Amino acid sequence: MSPVNIQSPQSELFPIPASRADSLLIKSGLRFYLANVFAIPAPIVDRYFSYYKLLYWTGHHTIDSIEAGMIVRDNIAFYVRYHNDLTRGAILRNPTAQYALSFRNPKPGFGDPVVLVSISSPSSHK
Repeated sequence: MSPVNIQSPQSELFPIPASRADSLLIKSGLRFYLANVFAIPAPIVDRYFSYYKLLYWTGHHTIDSIEAGMIVRDNIAFYVRYHNDLTRGAILRNPTAQYALSFRNPKPGFGDPVVLVSISSPSSHK
């Protein structure tokens, strides 16, 4: 694949794959976004995700919603992933605070539904 000019509105961060190798590269990039990137850029969401929501819940609500490592929202079971190693402990220590949850369900063939839970406050994700 050729380099991408992120400044250009015409550019595609993850272009339509021209070959199997391109397809595997795109899937690898999307898996990274699923597990590590809290706010996914709109062009990627529009092309590769069927569901994407950023919400803020209290720690109590987050803890109460997790069942067997998953949260069900809008009839989709999302695997819970914590944005970093400290997130779960922070929620347990301060369950009345608000935490950011990024629900993302990639289109078929690009991975499983995931909710990424972050310590960050709502003001840091504007």
